[in-house]
This record gives sequence, C-alpha cells and structure tokens, in this order.
Amino acid sequence: MNEGDSEKILVKLYELNDQNSWKDKCTGYLFLYVLESDDSQTPVYQFVIAKDPEADDVLHQFDLDSKACYELQQETLISWESENQEYALSFQTPSACQITYETIVKSIKVLNGESLESNLINSDLSGSKNDDVELPTLSHEHLKAYAQLFVDMQSNIAFRDKLVQMIDTCNFFQNLVKLFRDCEDLDDQEGLKYIYEIIKGTLSMARFSTFESLLTGDNLLEIIGMLEYNPHKPQRIEHRKLLESSKFSEIIPFTNPELRELIVQTHRLQYLHDLLLPTPVLFDDRIAYIASILLFRKTEIMESIFEDKNFLSELFGNLGKEATGPSVKENLLKLINEMCNFSKLIHFEQKKAYMDKLLDFDVIHTIDSLKELPGDTVANCILEVLFRIAEANTETVREGFIAAVERKSNLFIYLCDKLLEEPNSSVSILALQIFNVLLDSSNSSSPTRKVSNNQDAFLVKFYSEPMDYLMKPFLEYAKSLPLTENSYTLALTIESIFEVLLICLVHHTYHIKNYIFRNDLLRYVGNLIFSKYVFISHWCVKIMRHVILISISDKFFAANVLKESILDKLLDALMYKFTENNLINSSLLDFFEFLIMSGNQKLIVDLVSRRRTDLQKITYVSTFKKLIEQGDRVEEEKHSKLKSAFLIRPNELFTKVDNSGPSNWDRENIWFETEENEVVEGANETINVKPDFSTPFDIDLPPLKSRFNLNDDNIVLRPKLVKNSIFVSLKRRNSKSPEHEPQIGPDKNDKLVDYSDDDNEDSLRPNEDYIAQSNEVTDIPSIKKSKPVESS
Repeated sequence: MNEGDSEKILVKLYELNDQNSWKDKCTGYLFLYVLESDDSQTPVYQFVIAKDPEADDVLHQFDLDSKACYELQQETLISWESENQEYALSFQTPSACQITYETIVKSIKVLNGESLESNLINSDLSGSKNDDVELPTLSHEHLKAYAQLFVDMQSNIAFRDKLVQMIDTCNFFQNLVKLFRDCEDLDDQEGLKYIYEIIKGTLSMARFSTFESLLTGDNLLEIIGMLEYNPHKPQRIEHRKLLESSKFSEIIPFTNPELRELIVQTHRLQYLHDLLLPTPVLFDDRIAYIASILLFRKTEIMESIFEDKNFLSELFGNLGKEATGPSVKENLLKLINEMCNFSKLIHFEQKKAYMDKLLDFDVIHTIDSLKELPGDTVANCILEVLFRIAEANTETVREGFIAAVERKSNLFIYLCDKLLEEPNSSVSILALQIFNVLLDSSNSSSPTRKVSNNQDAFLVKFYSEPMDYLMKPFLEYAKSLPLTENSYTLALTIESIFEVLLICLVHHTYHIKNYIFRNDLLRYVGNLIFSKYVFISHWCVKIMRHVILISISDKFFAANVLKESILDKLLDALMYKFTENNLINSSLLDFFEFLIMSGNQKLIVDLVSRRRTDLQKITYVSTFKKLIEQGDRVEEEKHSKLKSAFLIRPNELFTKVDNSGPSNWDRENIWFETEENEVVEGANETINVKPDFSTPFDIDLPPLKSRFNLNDDNIVLRPKLVKNSIFVSLKRRNSKSPEHEPQIGPDKNDKLVDYSDDDNEDSLRPNEDYIAQSNEVTDIPSIKKSKPVESS
C-alpha cells in the first residue's frame, strides 16, 4: 500500500547533530508503506523518502515509532525523537503537513491498539460550537486521555486555541501540580510519564501570559520536577536537588529581601531555558517567550543594584582596602563580572548608563590593582569586565589605559601577555576583542577635539612599547631564515599577532605606516607567505591586500612594496608552492583580482614588465590575462601623453593677422596728426593693436578719460599687460579750455632762445613700442605728452 502516490509530497529531512544544530539530510518525495510483520497481527508503518515521484531511488527510510512523540510545529514542520536521535520533516505547504500528521496520528493509534474514533474529551473539544466548554476534572483516570489530548491538539489550530483558553481560565495547572505530588508520593511512574507529556505540551503551546503565571514562585520548581520524568531518557536526572543544593555566595548582603528571591528565581529559569526544555525546532516561539521573561528579570535586578548607592560604595571600598584578602577580592571581582554579563542583554543606552556608574567608582584603576591575583578565573573576569565597559564607553577606557601607563602599571603589557600566552583560549579571544574595540577609531560617541586628542595620545602610547612587545615573537621568528617551523603553538601566537596587525592596518593609516617603515615589517610578512602552516600564509595574503589599499594613495608606501618584491613572492607562492591547496590558491587568485580592481597602476606595470612570461603561463583563469592587458594599456597611455607633449603645432606659435584695410599703426598716426579741435571718425573707438607674432602676454590700455587727469602737467601711462593682445584705448576731446591746457616746455618768462623755425614742429609723440617679458601685470615707465613751445 502506498498512501503518497496521490499527493506526491515533497519534503526535507533534518537531523540534529552534536553541535545542537539542524543538518539538512536529504530532500525528496515522501511515501508511507504499510508492511505486514512476521506475526501477521500488527502492521509496520514505514516512511520512505525517494528522489523521484516514482519512488525508484530511495534516499532515506525509517519506521514509525509508536512510542515517539510526533509534534506539529509552525504548520509546516513535524519533529520527533527516535533512538536518542531527533529528526524534523519540513513541508512546502501546510496542507501537506496536516495530511501527513493526521496519517501519523491514526497509524500510532492502530499500533497502540486504540480505536480510530476520538475519545470523549477530543470529541467534546473539536465538535463543540460552544466556546465555554470545560475540561473534565484532572484525575488519575484521565491522565492518559489528557496526555493523548496534548499530542493530538497539534493537528488542529482551532482545537489548540480552545485548549489554551481553557488552561488560562481554569485551575488546570494547580490541579496538575497536586496530581504530580500525589504520583510522586505513590511512586506512580506511569502517571508521572503522562504528566511529563502534559507539561511538555503545555510549554510548547502556551502564550506569553501563560508563561508569566507558570514560571513564578514555587511553580517553577514544580515544572522542573515534572520534566525530570522524561520517558525517552534511560535514566532520571534529579534537577531539583541540584538547584536546591546550589549555594549563592552573598559577598555583600542585600538590604532588599525581594532582590535576593528574584535572583534565585532567575537562576532557576535560566537553568530551565538552557537545559530542560526540549530542543527547539527551526522556529519556536516558546524560546522567545522565556528569553523575554529572562530579559525583564535581569533588567529589574540591574536596576535594583545600581540604584543602591551604598551597595556600590561598599563593593568598591572593600576592593580598595589592603586588608581585604585575595579570596574575598576574587569573589568581589566575580560579582562585578556577573553584573557586567547581565548588562549585555539590555539596550545600549541603559547599558551605557550602568557602565558609567561603575566608571564613577574608578573601576579601571580597581581592575588594574587586581591583575596581580593568580589564576585563569581572575584573568577571565578582568578581561570580561574590560570588554563590557569598553563596548559602552570606549573613550574612558582609553583614558584609563593612558593613566595606567603614567602610573608605571601598564595595562597594555598585561593585555598583550594574555593574548600571547595561550592562543585560541577564552582569555586570548577576550584580549583580542578588547584590542579590536580600543583600536577602532570609529568607536567614539562624540567626535570632539578632546576625544580626538585622547585617541591620538592613546595611539602614541600603544605604538611605542606595547606594539614592540606584541610584535617581538613574530619578528624573532621571521628573522631566522630558513624558517624553523616546529612549534604549532608559536604559529597560533603569530596568527593572533597578525589579527592585531590587520586591525591596525584597517583603522590607523598614519601610525601603522610609520611603524612598518621603521621595523621593515613588509619584508618579514613576505617571508611567511611560504610557511608550511596554511593559516599563516592565508593571513599574510589578507595583510598584503590591505597594504595594496594603502599604497594606492601613498607613493612611498608603494615604493616600499616594490622594494620588498611583495607581488613577486605572492606570484611565486601561487605558481610553485600552493598549486594543490584550494584554500590558499583561491585566496591568492582573489588577491590578484583585487589588484586589478584597485587600479594601482604603478604596481601593475612593474609586475607586468618584469614577470610577463610567468603571467602568461597561468591560463586556467583569465585573471592574469586581464592583468597584462591593463598593464599594456597603462603603458600605451603614458607613451601617448609623452608624444603629445613634444608635438609642435604652427597655429599655436603664430597668429594670423588681418591686413585688409588700414593698419593699426596708420590709424594711430591719424590720431596724432589731427588737430585737437577736429572730430575724427572712429576717435572714440577702442583700437585693437595686434602684433605680427604671438606675444607671451599683451598690453591693455584703458580709456584715457578714465585713466588721466588732463589738467596735470605730467600724464603717466600705465598700460595693463594681458595675454595674446595689446589693447590701446585712444580718445580725443572735442573741445578744450586754453586756460586749463597744461604747460609743456619752458615758461614764457624764462630767458631762453626762441627759434622761429620750430613753430611748425609736431608735438612729441610717446614711444609705445612695448615688449612684454612676463605673464604678470607690469608697470611701464612713465611717458610725458608735450606741446610745441610758442614763439615770442
């Protein structure tokens, strides 16, 4: 029998792996076969997932487990657990999922020897049109029916809503708790298993309001007790004893007793959320509900603690006392760490306000005084607190590091030690996260001048002693050629150093360039490209990628890249070293693609000119063909520009002169030879005098009336030099006043010899042959306009 032929349902099968995540196992068409068993009494239901609708190519098959709990989730998912392995079926449509789930429920009833007809409770709920239907009294006789009810209610959304409403309106949960205690007293294991199914179904479909009422007070501990009797677990785990035996170290007593009870309840709810609830399927609302309740409670705890000023004063006062023992200080530090961990779940503004209150008590200086305490737990707490505070207020933490350097207690060196001591440990990862936050120049809430100065001071301190201390293992290792790569731990340490170096390359262009030049870092990073550890080579490629970005705008940096032959080393690594490693091979190919896109012409032309033959050998990708074409195109453009720069064009050296009509010199002579009382045509025009050659600059003479006071004895001409033309503005007055005419030559009363033959001499004409010598405006020597001396 094949029940899937008519529907041809397409599904995805997921399997929960060891990392508690869902793995896609296969995708195909779902078929249900009913097979006869050996005893010919109970049939065997078998699900088959095939690749094609004809069920020819079988991808996966599994038998229907009558003891498993099949749950309908989000209308398109069915999840279950079989033989300590959890599965989930995902459907394309809700209708297909509904049909499959109903088939599974009916098949399980057949396997369990039950009637296919619904029981009394089920029929009352699903068939009634009255919304006020009440559930029968919860008792030992109805436990099995209730358990089956919570399994079946997943198949009908309307049925489930009715059930939720009735749970909220009646004393259902109180009766269940009473029945649970009776079953425990009587050691009724069968009844306890049914109660487990009931509470599991209640938690899987309860609303937010239902969760708030269930997870309060003693109810929370009772729910944890019900979840202990999981029938699918081989052995019961007594979670209640574990929680009740937990001891809370009250380092500083709370004055508010309600706060103490709230902390205990929050701890139990977190335990329920993390360990006891069934593994969530792909989408599950109940996890979001419980996470929201946890968030509200932790926020309430934080508000209560930070509003109590006496509590914080006593806390930091005990940490500052020399009489306080190391164990007490360690516990106080753990308390601060827990407060910071609570704050990571709340909103940023509220978290920043809490961290600012800790900074008011000089928490950075307090942490600095505790770093000498032994143990990895202390180091972990110190770095965790630093990281949480730095996330909220980076500038203040930077100031604290600068103050620590001035106190000769260097937090920088402590941070570097924790980064280098145990690579890839939790302490090392926390130290790297702190470096990432502090060195990121964008982590400034208010970019003022003061903040900028503090950031510069922080970088100056960091790039002096701490950076040298951090780079010391790498430089000692890279300088020893040939490389002695015998320590995997040292390779992991260098990887951590490279991560900090990459952060500096991304955020500090100026400081890191100077440090690279001063310590010749490019050469040593280039030496490690050929490391036998692939992750080290991969980090070298990532660093060189950012080096190329910097060299685009910095010629000296680009020259340093050429000097150290960085591109040659990368090309050699691609051609001869990593020919079979797909990871590093792809990384190197991506680097050269990035080089083409960056448009760094200097590096591209240099590489193509020297390694053209090697580049032409790599033909399995088009990257190097494009690289050669871009290099040739840049060279052609450079040669064309040089050629155009030395090309002589005659029309640029000579200016064509229009010789039609009178020349400019003739028109000027007409003006000088005309009597002053005559009106000459064109006298008011501006004469454009152009030389027969292109002068470097021209002379512009503004109109006479605007430039000279004709009453003066001396008329000073100061022409303006303008490029490509000589402009002389000449204008003749129509009338004159003899009494105002300027006197030119000797006075009549002067006893000078008078020559009668000089009466008809022309006035002296100024010499206006100016030769330009520069492109700037230049003053020309004064020229005096004179009049013939009158005869006696």
